[in-house]
Amino acid sequence: MTKNSDINISKVYSNQCLLSKEDFLKIYNIKEESLTSEEAKELLENHGYNEVSNNKPQKWYNYFLQSLFSPFNSILLGITLILLYTDVILPSQPNYSNIIVILVLVTISSLLEFFQEYRSNKSAEKLKELVATTATVIRNNKTIHIPIKNIVFKDIVLLSAGSMLPADVRVIESKDLFVGQSSLTGESEAVKKVSNSELNKNEVNSISDLDTICFMGTNVISGSAKAVVIKTGNDTYLGKIADTLSSGKPKTAFQKGIESVSKLLIKFMIFMIPIVFLLNAWKHDLILSFTFAVAIAIGITPWEKFNKDKIVLIDFFQNFLC
Repeated sequence: MTKNSDINISKVYSNQCLLSKEDFLKIYNIKEESLTSEEAKELLENHGYNEVSNNKPQKWYNYFLQSLFSPFNSILLGITLILLYTDVILPSQPNYSNIIVILVLVTISSLLEFFQEYRSNKSAEKLKELVATTATVIRNNKTIHIPIKNIVFKDIVLLSAGSMLPADVRVIESKDLFVGQSSLTGESEAVKKVSNSELNKNEVNSISDLDTICFMGTNVISGSAKAVVIKTGNDTYLGKIADTLSSGKPKTAFQKGIESVSKLLIKFMIFMIPIVFLLNAWKHDLILSFTFAVAIAIGITPWEKFNKDKIVLIDFFQNFLC
Protein backbone atom coordinates (compact mmCIF):
# COMPACT_ATOMS: atom_id res chain seq x y z
CA MET A 1 0.00 0.00 0.00
CA THR A 2 1.41 3.32 -0.94
CA LYS A 3 1.78 6.03 1.59
CA ASN A 4 -0.39 8.46 -0.39
CA SER A 5 -3.27 5.98 -0.59
CA ASP A 6 -3.09 5.38 3.16
CA ILE A 7 -3.20 9.14 3.87
CA ASN A 8 -6.21 9.70 1.60
CA ILE A 9 -8.18 6.85 3.12
CA SER A 10 -7.31 8.03 6.64
CA LYS A 11 -8.69 11.49 5.85
CA VAL A 12 -11.97 10.02 4.60
CA TYR A 13 -12.41 7.75 7.59
CA SER A 14 -11.26 10.28 10.19
CA ASN A 15 -14.33 12.44 9.46
CA GLN A 16 -16.63 9.53 10.25
CA CYS A 17 -14.49 8.33 13.14
CA LEU A 18 -14.48 11.58 15.15
CA LEU A 19 -18.21 12.27 14.84
CA SER A 20 -20.32 11.38 17.83
CA LYS A 21 -22.71 8.47 17.35
CA GLU A 22 -25.70 10.83 17.20
CA ASP A 23 -24.08 13.18 14.68
CA PHE A 24 -22.92 10.29 12.52
CA LEU A 25 -26.42 8.78 12.30
CA LYS A 26 -27.97 12.18 11.60
CA ILE A 27 -25.46 13.37 8.96
CA TYR A 28 -25.54 10.11 7.00
CA ASN A 29 -29.31 9.70 7.45
CA ILE A 30 -29.00 6.25 8.99
CA LYS A 31 -31.86 4.55 10.80
CA GLU A 32 -30.54 2.78 13.88
CA GLU A 33 -33.42 0.32 13.76
CA SER A 34 -32.65 -1.36 10.41
CA LEU A 35 -33.05 -1.23 6.66
CA THR A 36 -36.11 -2.69 5.04
CA SER A 37 -35.79 -5.36 2.37
CA GLU A 38 -36.85 -2.84 -0.29
CA GLU A 39 -34.23 -0.29 0.82
CA ALA A 40 -31.52 -2.95 0.87
CA LYS A 41 -32.50 -4.13 -2.62
CA GLU A 42 -32.34 -0.59 -3.98
CA LEU A 43 -28.93 0.05 -2.42
CA LEU A 44 -27.65 -3.26 -3.79
CA GLU A 45 -28.78 -2.29 -7.29
CA ASN A 46 -27.15 1.16 -7.00
CA HIS A 47 -23.83 0.14 -5.43
CA GLY A 48 -23.40 -3.46 -6.55
CA TYR A 49 -22.39 -6.54 -4.61
CA ASN A 50 -20.05 -6.34 -1.64
CA GLU A 51 -17.19 -8.07 -3.42
CA VAL A 52 -13.58 -7.16 -4.04
CA SER A 53 -13.26 -7.36 -7.82
CA ASN A 54 -11.21 -10.33 -8.83
CA ASN A 55 -9.84 -10.36 -12.35
CA LYS A 56 -9.44 -13.82 -13.80
CA PRO A 57 -6.09 -14.98 -12.43
CA GLN A 58 -3.37 -15.56 -14.98
CA LYS A 59 -1.74 -18.92 -15.37
CA TRP A 60 1.82 -19.32 -14.13
CA TYR A 61 3.17 -19.52 -17.66
CA ASN A 62 1.70 -16.08 -18.48
CA TYR A 63 3.85 -14.53 -15.75
CA PHE A 64 6.88 -16.50 -16.96
CA LEU A 65 6.44 -15.43 -20.59
CA GLN A 66 6.07 -11.78 -19.54
CA SER A 67 9.34 -12.06 -17.61
CA LEU A 68 11.13 -13.95 -20.37
CA PHE A 69 10.26 -11.48 -23.13
CA SER A 70 11.00 -8.26 -21.28
CA PRO A 71 12.69 -5.57 -23.45
CA PHE A 72 16.25 -6.46 -22.41
CA ASN A 73 15.68 -10.18 -22.58
CA SER A 74 14.24 -9.81 -26.07
CA ILE A 75 17.40 -7.99 -27.19
CA LEU A 76 19.63 -10.63 -25.62
CA LEU A 77 17.64 -13.44 -27.24
CA GLY A 78 17.94 -11.66 -30.59
CA ILE A 79 21.70 -11.39 -30.11
CA THR A 80 21.77 -15.10 -29.24
CA LEU A 81 20.18 -15.97 -32.59
CA ILE A 82 22.79 -13.89 -34.38
CA LEU A 83 25.60 -15.52 -32.40
CA LEU A 84 24.18 -18.92 -33.28
CA TYR A 85 24.94 -18.05 -36.91
CA THR A 86 28.26 -16.22 -36.45
CA ASP A 87 29.79 -18.40 -33.70
CA VAL A 88 28.35 -21.83 -34.42
CA ILE A 89 27.27 -22.19 -38.06
CA LEU A 90 29.97 -20.14 -39.86
CA PRO A 91 33.20 -21.14 -38.02
CA SER A 92 34.86 -24.51 -38.63
CA GLN A 93 35.12 -24.88 -34.83
CA PRO A 94 31.87 -23.77 -33.17
CA ASN A 95 32.14 -21.56 -30.06
CA TYR A 96 29.23 -21.73 -27.63
CA SER A 97 30.67 -19.66 -24.77
CA ASN A 98 28.96 -16.35 -25.59
CA ILE A 99 25.64 -18.05 -26.23
CA ILE A 100 25.79 -19.94 -22.92
CA VAL A 101 26.64 -16.79 -20.94
CA ILE A 102 23.72 -14.86 -22.44
CA LEU A 103 21.23 -17.71 -21.99
CA VAL A 104 22.26 -18.18 -18.34
CA LEU A 105 21.80 -14.44 -17.75
CA VAL A 106 18.36 -14.45 -19.41
CA THR A 107 17.29 -17.54 -17.45
CA ILE A 108 18.29 -16.12 -14.05
CA SER A 109 16.66 -12.78 -14.78
CA SER A 110 13.43 -14.37 -16.01
CA LEU A 111 13.14 -16.71 -13.03
CA LEU A 112 13.73 -13.92 -10.48
CA GLU A 113 11.14 -11.64 -12.06
CA PHE A 114 8.71 -14.55 -12.47
CA PHE A 115 8.88 -15.61 -8.81
CA GLN A 116 8.56 -12.01 -7.62
CA GLU A 117 5.50 -11.26 -9.75
CA TYR A 118 3.85 -14.63 -9.14
CA ARG A 119 4.33 -14.35 -5.37
CA SER A 120 2.89 -10.83 -5.30
CA ASN A 121 -0.28 -11.85 -7.17
CA LYS A 122 -0.77 -14.92 -4.99
CA SER A 123 -0.65 -12.62 -1.93
CA ALA A 124 -3.43 -10.52 -3.47
CA GLU A 125 -5.58 -13.60 -3.99
CA LYS A 126 -5.09 -14.71 -0.37
CA LEU A 127 -6.11 -11.26 0.87
CA LYS A 128 -9.37 -11.53 -1.03
CA GLU A 129 -10.12 -14.84 0.69
CA LEU A 130 -9.96 -13.32 4.18
CA VAL A 131 -13.68 -12.57 4.22
CA ALA A 132 -16.24 -14.95 5.75
CA THR A 133 -19.18 -16.21 3.71
CA THR A 134 -22.11 -14.90 5.82
CA ALA A 135 -22.79 -12.04 8.22
CA THR A 136 -25.42 -11.23 10.84
CA VAL A 137 -27.47 -8.12 10.06
CA ILE A 138 -30.75 -6.53 11.07
CA ARG A 139 -33.30 -6.30 8.29
CA ASN A 140 -36.96 -5.42 8.81
CA ASN A 141 -36.20 -5.25 12.54
CA LYS A 142 -35.23 -8.93 12.49
CA THR A 143 -31.82 -10.54 12.98
CA ILE A 144 -30.90 -12.59 9.93
CA HIS A 145 -27.84 -14.17 8.32
CA ILE A 146 -27.08 -13.12 4.75
CA PRO A 147 -24.24 -13.77 2.29
CA ILE A 148 -21.38 -11.28 2.58
CA LYS A 149 -21.87 -10.14 -1.01
CA ASN A 150 -25.39 -8.91 -0.17
CA ILE A 151 -24.20 -6.50 2.52
CA VAL A 152 -25.04 -2.91 1.56
CA PHE A 153 -24.24 0.62 2.70
CA LYS A 154 -26.20 1.56 5.89
CA ASP A 155 -26.75 -2.09 6.88
CA ILE A 156 -26.74 -2.68 10.65
CA VAL A 157 -24.24 -5.47 11.40
CA LEU A 158 -24.06 -7.43 14.66
CA LEU A 159 -20.58 -8.47 15.78
CA SER A 160 -19.41 -10.93 18.41
CA ALA A 161 -16.23 -12.78 19.33
CA GLY A 162 -14.96 -14.69 16.30
CA SER A 163 -16.87 -12.60 13.77
CA MET A 164 -15.10 -11.60 10.57
CA LEU A 165 -15.81 -8.03 9.50
CA PRO A 166 -17.90 -8.22 6.29
CA ALA A 167 -17.27 -4.59 5.27
CA ASP A 168 -15.84 -1.35 6.63
CA VAL A 169 -18.15 -0.33 9.47
CA ARG A 170 -18.68 2.47 12.01
CA VAL A 171 -19.35 1.17 15.52
CA ILE A 172 -22.51 2.62 17.13
CA GLU A 173 -22.74 0.29 20.14
CA SER A 174 -19.96 -1.70 21.77
CA LYS A 175 -19.22 -3.78 24.83
CA ASP A 176 -15.55 -4.55 25.49
CA LEU A 177 -14.92 -4.76 21.74
CA PHE A 178 -11.40 -5.69 20.66
CA VAL A 179 -10.52 -6.29 17.01
CA GLY A 180 -7.48 -8.00 15.49
CA GLN A 181 -6.08 -5.98 12.58
CA SER A 182 -2.87 -7.91 11.96
CA SER A 183 -4.05 -9.03 8.51
CA LEU A 184 -4.10 -5.38 7.36
CA THR A 185 -1.72 -3.39 9.54
CA GLY A 186 0.62 -5.98 11.04
CA GLU A 187 -0.38 -5.04 14.60
CA SER A 188 0.07 -8.06 16.84
CA GLU A 189 -2.19 -6.81 19.64
CA ALA A 190 -5.96 -6.44 19.44
CA VAL A 191 -7.25 -2.87 19.12
CA LYS A 192 -10.06 -1.50 21.27
CA LYS A 193 -13.05 -0.13 19.35
CA VAL A 194 -15.71 2.14 20.83
CA SER A 195 -18.93 3.85 19.75
CA ASN A 196 -17.71 7.39 20.50
CA SER A 197 -14.12 8.23 19.66
CA GLU A 198 -11.66 8.96 22.44
CA LEU A 199 -9.35 10.80 20.02
CA ASN A 200 -9.11 14.33 18.78
CA LYS A 201 -8.28 15.39 15.22
CA ASN A 202 -4.55 15.83 15.90
CA GLU A 203 -4.26 12.24 17.16
CA VAL A 204 -5.44 10.63 13.92
CA ASN A 205 -2.23 10.07 11.99
CA SER A 206 -2.89 6.77 10.24
CA ILE A 207 -5.55 4.17 9.56
CA SER A 208 -4.51 2.29 12.72
CA ASP A 209 -5.56 5.18 14.98
CA LEU A 210 -9.24 5.08 14.09
CA ASP A 211 -11.02 3.70 17.16
CA THR A 212 -14.62 3.70 15.97
CA ILE A 213 -13.97 2.16 12.54
CA CYS A 214 -13.53 -1.56 11.83
CA PHE A 215 -12.24 -2.83 8.53
CA MET A 216 -13.25 -5.58 6.16
CA GLY A 217 -11.11 -8.70 6.61
CA THR A 218 -10.28 -8.06 10.28
CA ASN A 219 -11.84 -10.15 13.05
CA VAL A 220 -13.41 -9.63 16.47
CA ILE A 221 -11.19 -11.00 19.25
CA SER A 222 -13.56 -10.33 22.14
CA GLY A 223 -16.68 -8.39 23.07
CA SER A 224 -19.70 -7.52 20.98
CA ALA A 225 -20.96 -4.58 18.96
CA LYS A 226 -23.53 -3.12 16.63
CA ALA A 227 -22.11 -1.28 13.63
CA VAL A 228 -23.20 0.51 10.46
CA VAL A 229 -21.70 -0.39 7.08
CA ILE A 230 -19.97 2.66 5.57
CA LYS A 231 -18.02 1.13 2.67
CA THR A 232 -18.34 -2.08 0.69
CA GLY A 233 -16.42 -4.01 -1.96
CA ASN A 234 -13.60 -2.22 -3.74
CA ASP A 235 -14.15 0.96 -1.71
CA THR A 236 -13.06 -0.76 1.51
CA TYR A 237 -9.55 -0.57 2.88
CA LEU A 238 -9.04 -4.26 2.05
CA GLY A 239 -10.21 -3.58 -1.50
CA LYS A 240 -7.63 -0.80 -1.89
CA ILE A 241 -4.84 -3.08 -0.64
CA ALA A 242 -5.88 -5.94 -2.93
CA ASP A 243 -6.02 -3.55 -5.90
CA THR A 244 -2.54 -2.25 -5.13
CA LEU A 245 -1.09 -5.76 -4.86
CA SER A 246 -2.77 -6.87 -8.08
CA SER A 247 -1.39 -3.94 -10.01
CA GLY A 248 2.12 -4.54 -8.69
CA LYS A 249 4.30 -2.82 -6.13
CA PRO A 250 5.19 0.80 -6.82
CA LYS A 251 8.69 1.21 -8.23
CA THR A 252 11.35 2.83 -6.12
CA ALA A 253 13.24 5.90 -7.32
CA PHE A 254 16.32 3.72 -7.76
CA GLN A 255 14.43 1.24 -9.96
CA LYS A 256 13.04 4.09 -12.05
CA GLY A 257 16.59 5.38 -12.48
CA ILE A 258 17.79 1.96 -13.61
CA GLU A 259 14.96 1.78 -16.16
CA SER A 260 15.81 5.23 -17.46
CA VAL A 261 19.44 4.26 -17.95
CA SER A 262 18.32 1.01 -19.58
CA LYS A 263 16.27 2.85 -22.20
CA LEU A 264 19.19 5.18 -22.88
CA LEU A 265 21.57 2.26 -23.42
CA ILE A 266 19.14 0.52 -25.75
CA LYS A 267 18.88 3.66 -27.88
CA PHE A 268 22.66 4.03 -27.82
CA MET A 269 23.13 0.40 -28.87
CA ILE A 270 20.61 0.64 -31.74
CA PHE A 271 22.35 3.78 -32.98
CA MET A 272 25.93 2.57 -32.51
CA ILE A 273 25.80 -0.96 -33.99
CA PRO A 274 25.02 0.12 -37.60
CA ILE A 275 27.71 2.82 -37.42
CA VAL A 276 30.35 0.34 -36.18
CA PHE A 277 29.33 -2.11 -38.89
CA LEU A 278 29.53 0.50 -41.69
CA LEU A 279 32.89 1.87 -40.50
CA ASN A 280 34.41 -1.62 -40.60
CA ALA A 281 32.58 -3.05 -43.62
CA TRP A 282 34.53 -1.04 -46.25
CA LYS A 283 37.95 -2.36 -45.17
CA HIS A 284 37.11 -5.72 -43.55
CA ASP A 285 35.09 -8.80 -44.36
CA LEU A 286 31.34 -8.27 -43.94
CA ILE A 287 30.98 -11.22 -41.59
CA LEU A 288 33.89 -10.00 -39.47
CA SER A 289 32.45 -6.48 -39.38
CA PHE A 290 29.03 -7.78 -38.44
CA THR A 291 30.52 -9.99 -35.71
CA PHE A 292 32.42 -7.02 -34.30
CA ALA A 293 29.22 -4.92 -34.25
CA VAL A 294 27.42 -7.72 -32.40
CA ALA A 295 30.29 -7.87 -29.93
CA ILE A 296 29.73 -4.16 -29.23
CA ALA A 297 26.07 -4.92 -28.50
CA ILE A 298 27.07 -7.72 -26.14
CA GLY A 299 29.54 -5.42 -24.43
CA ILE A 300 26.86 -2.83 -23.75
CA THR A 301 23.84 -4.97 -22.84
CA PRO A 302 25.02 -7.43 -20.17
CA TRP A 303 26.43 -4.74 -17.86
CA GLU A 304 23.09 -2.98 -17.64
CA LYS A 305 21.30 -6.30 -17.51
CA PHE A 306 23.46 -7.32 -14.59
CA ASN A 307 22.52 -4.16 -12.70
CA LYS A 308 18.83 -4.80 -13.35
CA ASP A 309 19.11 -8.42 -12.20
CA LYS A 310 20.93 -7.29 -9.07
CA ILE A 311 18.03 -5.00 -8.14
CA VAL A 312 15.49 -7.78 -8.77
CA LEU A 313 17.58 -10.17 -6.68
CA ILE A 314 17.79 -7.70 -3.78
CA ASP A 315 14.01 -7.06 -3.87
CA PHE A 316 13.28 -10.78 -4.07
CA PHE A 317 15.30 -11.66 -0.98
CA GLN A 318 14.01 -8.64 0.96
CA ASN A 319 10.42 -9.78 0.30
CA PHE A 320 11.29 -13.38 1.10
CA LEU A 321 12.94 -12.51 4.42
CA CYS A 322 10.10 -10.15 5.41
